[in-house]
Amino acid sequence: VQNARLHDEEKRSREFLNSVVGDTSDPIIITSQDRTILLWNSGAEELYGYSESETLGRKIDFIVPEDDARQKGIVGRVTAEGVPVTYETRRRHKDGLLIPVTITLSPVQDERGAVVAIAGIHKDLSEWKRAERALQEAKEEAEAANRAKSAFLSNLNHELRSPLNVVTGLSDILRLQAPDGETSRIAQRIREAGEHMLRLIEDLLDLDRISTGKLGLQPRDAAIDPLVRAAVEARLPHLPGGFTLETDLGAEGCQVRCDPTRIRQILINLLDNAVKYSPSGGAIRVRTERSGGEVWISVKDQGIGIGPEEARLIFQRFAQLESGGAHREGGLGIGLHLVQQLLALQGGRIWVEGAKGAGSTFFFSLPLSPQAAPPAGVGNGEGALPAADGEEPWEGASVLVLEGQVPIQGYLRMLMRNAGRLLSAHTEEEGLEAARKERPDLILVDLETPQAGGLRLLRRLKSLPETRGIPAVAVSSEGPGGEKEHCQGLGVEGFVSKPIDPVAFRLEISRVLSGRREKKTPPPSLSARGG
Repeated sequence: VQNARLHDEEKRSREFLNSVVGDTSDPIIITSQDRTILLWNSGAEELYGYSESETLGRKIDFIVPEDDARQKGIVGRVTAEGVPVTYETRRRHKDGLLIPVTITLSPVQDERGAVVAIAGIHKDLSEWKRAERALQEAKEEAEAANRAKSAFLSNLNHELRSPLNVVTGLSDILRLQAPDGETSRIAQRIREAGEHMLRLIEDLLDLDRISTGKLGLQPRDAAIDPLVRAAVEARLPHLPGGFTLETDLGAEGCQVRCDPTRIRQILINLLDNAVKYSPSGGAIRVRTERSGGEVWISVKDQGIGIGPEEARLIFQRFAQLESGGAHREGGLGIGLHLVQQLLALQGGRIWVEGAKGAGSTFFFSLPLSPQAAPPAGVGNGEGALPAADGEEPWEGASVLVLEGQVPIQGYLRMLMRNAGRLLSAHTEEEGLEAARKERPDLILVDLETPQAGGLRLLRRLKSLPETRGIPAVAVSSEGPGGEKEHCQGLGVEGFVSKPIDPVAFRLEISRVLSGRREKKTPPPSLSARGG
């Protein structure tokens, strides 16, 4: 009688369990301690293709792949600790295919707390895995497309720079030898058009470098006023007629942590922007001032102005003002967005103030450096002033030039015509031999030599006792970036980008050769008229 009563209770419990989980859509499998299947619900039938009658009483091993070494260990853990465990694995379908699943194993305990069975809730991951693979494939395709875009922009930069270097170089020679003012103005327009194309290319490359995290900054402590003054001086010769450029530098002694090359790029971009949106000319004023723990630099124009709605849009990529000379002057609408990104990488910010018809003032800020200002008369490697009018930094000096793929000897002979001697070499070995024999005052090395020996020559020059003290300047079409950093690591004193800007070139050579002459005291402000 007792056995019959226990049998009836067991039957009722099994029927109750079947009524709870038997028809649920989630696959549920219950096994005994020896892995015999006690319950196989309709969800398990649908997932694995076996009917209940095909599975009850069988060991569950027929759906477990041979390589699932974790199964026994997890079951042992559930039994020993009496807690559920969820893990991801694979199970075999009736047709032989392996199905990705997650399984939550839970202990089934009797009234004394002993584990008598293991309940498993299975979940099919096939759709999720397919979506994951599709997402990964899309990600890989996007990354491949991005790499192709970066390679294309890099090739475009290389292919366009070489002919543009020739155009700008020849326009400089034409300007220097011009028999009249009109020819000189035409040559200047040719150069400015070439420079505009190069700036567009470089801006696109910088945006790509920022988006891929490959933009290399070279931050250091720099006095802001000399840095701003040098950028203004570099822009003065290119100022169109009808414009004046004035400075009010009030941050004397203030140092900021920045990449000086990028700050110069930002300033020139803002100055060009002021010219672009001031179709009638006028004064452009550059000002520096200290504000709390920052230095504020502003560029103010007398152009078409800007409204509140436009002020919120102009820093977006490819955004341009609909009014004024924007469309007439062209442009890609990336300049201000690039400026914003470059400043953000250096802990700075940018904003604009103005009103329609009343001009605009662009402000940008940089955090003050915690380092003390340099002693008076000690430079920081940037912002050096050019020699006084009528005096060139290379005057009377001997200069050795290692030629590149596009010869620059003729151009430099015109530009540095008052140098004492201008020597040339065409290979790495010729350059090293000439440096040892002639001991020039300055060595200019084009990194794009036919035998690609420019960097090797610089490395050898800076490693030999008899030549390491000779100032060297690298010349490259790649612009500031990885090559400049590499050259600085070798101990190279200067770096010049092609096409060579005569003003920037003069400033850089003046800085490198600053020990050959006394430095002149800079004027408190600059004011010049374009044209």
